Amino acid sequence: MSPRGNTSLTVVILDKDPWGRRQLAARLSREPGIQVVGEGPVDSGGVRIVQETRPDVVLVESKTGGEHGIAVVRSLVRDVPETAVIVLTSFFDQEEQDAVLRAGARAYSLKELDARRLVDLMRRHARSRCSTSPG
Repeated sequence: MSPRGNTSLTVVILDKDPWGRRQLAARLSREPGIQVVGEGPVDSGGVRIVQETRPDVVLVESKTGGEHGIAVVRSLVRDVPETAVIVLTSFFDQEEQDAVLRAGARAYSLKELDARRLVDLMRRHARSRCSTSPG
């Protein structure tokens, strides 16, 4: 795990769409202090990537949706509690937001945030680690 503040932040991107992963990785890689250390699908393979790399933040695309996406968030929170899980979505859905936050995600945000605001969101939630596991 990297130190907090304005130092390097390690990130894994999970999205079922390889093109979407590459686009987000390219956007984030242009930001100072951001190191994308892995990419993968929103499934058990993606969870393994996070378990192996133990990044500061994992960005999970929500369009997988439903119980499968919630199960992935729960697995990440349980297996890699030191990693901040942030769910990104194309369209805001209050029920989905409530479900992913109950599952332990640190944040739920529109994926169209500009890169600087997304980096600020990641840094804020990477620093706000809790010692208790959310319910």
